[in-house]
Amino acid sequence: MQLPYGKRHKSLDATLRSKSGSTLASFWLAGFLGVALVLVLASLVGVLAWLAGEQAAADQEATSWAEVRARSVASRVATVQAQLGELASDPGLRQIFRDMDPDAVRAKELSMLHQVPDALGIRLVAPNAAGVMDGSGSYLSYASLDLMSRALEERKVSALQAHRVAQPDVHLGIAGPVFDGAGAPLGVVYIALPLSLLTGAEDLDGSPGRLLYQQLVGNEVVSLSPGQASVAADMPPTTFVEIPGTSLRIAVRPTQVGLSDNPVVVWVALGCSLSLLLAGLSLWVPFRRLKRALAEDCAGIVALVDEGVTRRPLSPLKCRVVEMDLVREGLAPLLGRIGSAQGSVAGLGEQAPLFDLEAQDPFFTLDVDEADLPPSDGHILVEDEQGEQPGPTPEGDQSPPDQRDPVQAKGSSEVPSPGQLAIFRAYDVRGVVGAGIDDGVMGAIGQAVANEVAELGGRSVFVARDTRGSSEALTAALVEGLRTGGCDVVDLGIAPTPLLYFATRYQGDTSGVMVTASHNPPEYNGCKIVLAGQSIAGEQMAAIEWRVLRHDVVDLPQGGYRLQDLNAAYVDHVERDVTVSRNLKVVVDCGNGAAALLAPALYRALGCEVVELHCDLDGGFPGGRVPDPSRLENVGDLIDAVTDLGADLGLGFDGDGDRLGVVDSAGRFVAMDRVLMLFAADVLSRHPGTDVIFDVKCTHLLAAEILRSGGRPVMWQSGHSRLKAKLRESGALLAGELSGHVIFQERWFGFDDAVYAGARLLELLALDPRTTAEVFATLPDAMGTAELTLSLQEGEAQLIMERVLRMADRMDGVTVNTVDGLRAEFDGGWGLVRASNTQPALSFRFQGNDQGSLEAIQGLFRRLMARVAPGLVLPF
Repeated sequence: MQLPYGKRHKSLDATLRSKSGSTLASFWLAGFLGVALVLVLASLVGVLAWLAGEQAAADQEATSWAEVRARSVASRVATVQAQLGELASDPGLRQIFRDMDPDAVRAKELSMLHQVPDALGIRLVAPNAAGVMDGSGSYLSYASLDLMSRALEERKVSALQAHRVAQPDVHLGIAGPVFDGAGAPLGVVYIALPLSLLTGAEDLDGSPGRLLYQQLVGNEVVSLSPGQASVAADMPPTTFVEIPGTSLRIAVRPTQVGLSDNPVVVWVALGCSLSLLLAGLSLWVPFRRLKRALAEDCAGIVALVDEGVTRRPLSPLKCRVVEMDLVREGLAPLLGRIGSAQGSVAGLGEQAPLFDLEAQDPFFTLDVDEADLPPSDGHILVEDEQGEQPGPTPEGDQSPPDQRDPVQAKGSSEVPSPGQLAIFRAYDVRGVVGAGIDDGVMGAIGQAVANEVAELGGRSVFVARDTRGSSEALTAALVEGLRTGGCDVVDLGIAPTPLLYFATRYQGDTSGVMVTASHNPPEYNGCKIVLAGQSIAGEQMAAIEWRVLRHDVVDLPQGGYRLQDLNAAYVDHVERDVTVSRNLKVVVDCGNGAAALLAPALYRALGCEVVELHCDLDGGFPGGRVPDPSRLENVGDLIDAVTDLGADLGLGFDGDGDRLGVVDSAGRFVAMDRVLMLFAADVLSRHPGTDVIFDVKCTHLLAAEILRSGGRPVMWQSGHSRLKAKLRESGALLAGELSGHVIFQERWFGFDDAVYAGARLLELLALDPRTTAEVFATLPDAMGTAELTLSLQEGEAQLIMERVLRMADRMDGVTVNTVDGLRAEFDGGWGLVRASNTQPALSFRFQGNDQGSLEAIQGLFRRLMARVAPGLVLPF
């Protein structure tokens, strides 16, 4: 049973309570709120429209008022300009300019004051003195001298300007040139006028706004008012009106129309309230009638059911609500059959649930009948003291299940169905060498892949292998199968999986096969398959399996073969993309795996000081253990090296280099779901609002951090192929899982690459002056476990999960997510159980806000597992 993502389940009592009158009341309330919302919105739109109209009218009135003021000032200025023109034609004035006798000049200035009664002062200035300050006269400034010079140059009366702003002798200045009969300049007349020439700019009672006279002085706007000048610093004006004949303008600031002093608001509020009251009453009356009718119909149907199950004659019943009458018509014939089949059940009462955790924990209820569970049919067995789990062997075959030849001989009369080959897993091929995986199987897989490539219109296939002892021979068999199927093989030799992915993408989408079993024990091997640039899973993997099972392959003209080294191209590509801004000392632990050929060289090219650890390709896997950097117990050497050498960071890689482990400068292991918090914040800073995908094993705190950074968290199934498929489907730019796979679609090709992810992490940490331990310490963390696994026989994990999922919809007080296994979210933390995709095992993980909640959640899962698979020795 697959449940919707995040579905919250309720107990039966809660469901019954939810179907009482309160449910109908909620419908009434929803309708009422809908009507209320429409009325409020309509009223709000009306009020806003009215406000907009009123404000537009106020703006227009204020502008018209300013235009009247501008015309009035322009008329006064025109009068002064005309007076200047008359003075310039005075023969006596011309003679005084020719003589420039100081006494005569002063006498003339005084007499001219009578001719221009509004003037504060008049100065007669010779042409050669129009740009020189003599310090002898008031109302003269550098601005007035400049005004006179321009009047002479332009040979006309100047525009009116404000001079000596913010000074005691602030005034308005205007200048007019004087010429002799031949047009030669004799001098200039400068008249200083009071600010009272301008109409007052203060707010007046009943005015539609505020008007300010302004003059631009450089980049500064100076506002004027009679008697003083000051820089305007309050509300910005909405429009400006220029004053002809001056360098001034009027800044218009209309009165703002508000609601507080207008009776329209009161009337709107009153009308809205009355409308809501009438709407509520109109909805409430039919609601009450419907509630009474449904109550009567429900009582009648309950009585009808009681009569049916006790084999009493069914009473005639006519429901008041037509829909309920349809229910009655459907139930009546069924009730008769139930009564006759069961016999007398008059004593039937409530039965206690078989498995009740509610008494033990108030937020977890599990009530399952045995009939809900599939039969165990001998597959779920109790472990013996050594942890071995013997399984049933098919009749006539006494060899262990995973040692039987999975490939049927040609011409077999019985063709197995897909899913029988245990080596074919969710998104790759893995099995024990010699007991499921051998040269024949790899050759058959090569031919099957070659046929799939041909159907996609391709021909070339890249091939690479990890450092396992069995990989070279299996790769040779795979290459032979690919060539037999007509493919040209490009052999990358020993290389990490990311380099194979890179080869299939960087020059166009190509196919490829990586011979590896990743982090499985040394006796395992297998392959990862890429078709047309995309890792395959699900139906595509099933198609390969089907071809192998049925020998549904076609021999084509043999393909070619060549070797190629792409390490330098990869390093060059990443070096152009990633910048590490400061020197970091990093310890690189490749676990004697294929990443040793790539990671140290790349990080040195990025400017880091690299210390190599377990980078010997001939060293095998120490202690028979393939590196798995996602687990704390596997990075002990890396932690010691980081702390002993005082390194900034430790980076660990798995056997084929597609999974990353991180150790900070304090020697603390950093789980990948917390590293994803850093990556998500970085990517979302450039692409806000995009999806970030993570698997079900990740901490619940990751989703909160993604939301805080402005992204959309998407929880999905574990497995690199599934994450990549979801990334392509959603258009997300980042995906990752707890096991260490990190997939960048931003600035990269959208495949899981631990070497590139390490480079991106170095780039981020180099931008922060803090130590890496301080950076990671700022990320939220919770108390919990790493991923815990319980090894089983092939197929048992899937069977157990079927039984677990049968119980999922009976869990109360939790949010259940069944996108991959069963993840239960509690107020105090979460727990997960799922079937591993890469090995026959169950996978568990738990987190809690504190030790108490963590232990409580683990206790609940122990009881759950005891119910579905009694006798399992759990790893927690």
